[in-house]
Amino acid sequence: ALWVSYSTPTLVHTTVVGNVTDAADPFVATGAVDHTHADPRHVGGIYWGNPTSHHTDLQIREPRAALTRYCLVAGWPGGEGCLTGDPGLDLFGEPFAAPLPGAAVIDAGSVAAAAPWLPARDLAGRPRVAGAAPDLGALEWQPVTTVPDDPPAALGAATLLSAAPNPANPGTRLTWEQARTGPVRLTVHDLAGRLVATLVDGARPAGRHVADWSGQDRRGRPVAGGIYLVRLQTTAGVTACPLTVIP
Repeated sequence: ALWVSYSTPTLVHTTVVGNVTDAADPFVATGAVDHTHADPRHVGGIYWGNPTSHHTDLQIREPRAALTRYCLVAGWPGGEGCLTGDPGLDLFGEPFAAPLPGAAVIDAGSVAAAAPWLPARDLAGRPRVAGAAPDLGALEWQPVTTVPDDPPAALGAATLLSAAPNPANPGTRLTWEQARTGPVRLTVHDLAGRLVATLVDGARPAGRHVADWSGQDRRGRPVAGGIYLVRLQTTAGVTACPLTVIP
């Protein structure tokens, strides 16, 4: 996603997700952000879901704690105020990769750390700070002000609980729970939103459910390695989770 050479740029509230980095040799360490003779600084950014052909997925090659503040870097705890793990982004909505309600990146930034560079508005044109602090990444989460007529449980709400193993090598088991009987559609998509496989398409009773995916597309062909999105649709709406496939 980014190559830095002989410079010291500051990357402020960026979102880097869904890039696949292919090194010439699987033992050559690289990452979505790579550099040589450079000291890039990272403030308020999200670096997650960027697989590499190196034996370890590196989001940032050789990140430095002193130069990385209030970021989420998958697999690396980082420096001051940094997080790791799933950022909780909406990878199907518009704008792309905005925080979902309850995401770890909401209000996880620092105005003081980003003050010299923080714009007044995010990439969607909304106020940059909508809560106690700026959200990590390029977009702010905005709370919904309208109240639905029925609570989520009455609509048959469903939650995608897990995809295990993740990374899949290449198969995995998907688990979800729904409050009421209702139609369910569970699908796998690539990062461009194209349908790869349909796992469930029909009514399911209330309770806990599982579905297995073998890592094959609709025609029974093994999919390429990379990041995919598992999408669960019910009468309550849509939820999704990222899934890494290792061929």
